[in-house]
Amino acid sequence: MSAFDRGSARVLLAVVVVACLQPPLADGEVRLATSAEGAFDVGCPAALIEGTLWPDDGSGTAIRNASGSTPVIWPFAYTAREAEGMIEVLDPSGDVVARTGEKLSLGGGYITADDRWSTCGLAPLHQ
Repeated sequence: MSAFDRGSARVLLAVVVVACLQPPLADGEVRLATSAEGAFDVGCPAALIEGTLWPDDGSGTAIRNASGSTPVIWPFAYTAREAEGMIEVLDPSGDVVARTGEKLSLGGGYITADDRWSTCGLAPLHQ
C-alpha cells in the first residue's frame, strides 16, 4: 500500500469513527449544524442573508435565494425537529425560531472556509 493509500485510509477511518460517535437522534429530531459554545461571545458578524429556509442534507437547513442554496450553522445549543412535514429550528429554551418554507433574514456571516452561513440566532416566532 502506498503512502497516499495509507493516508486516505486513515482519513476514511477518522470520518467513520466520528460519524459513529455522534449520539443517536430522538424520534423526530433532525441533525442540525451548530457553532461551538461561546463562538459569538465577542459579537456577531454584521452581514445579512435573506431567503427561504429549506432542508439540507449536510447541515440540516439552508437558505435558498436567487444566489443559490447556502447551508446554515445555527448558534450553540439550537436544535431541530420534524413536525408536520417541516423542519422546525428551536432555540436553547425550546422556542421555535424558524420553519422550513418560511422567508427569513439571518444576521451573521461566512466565518468558515466551507461557505456555510453562521447565524447568531433569531427571536422566537409568534411571541
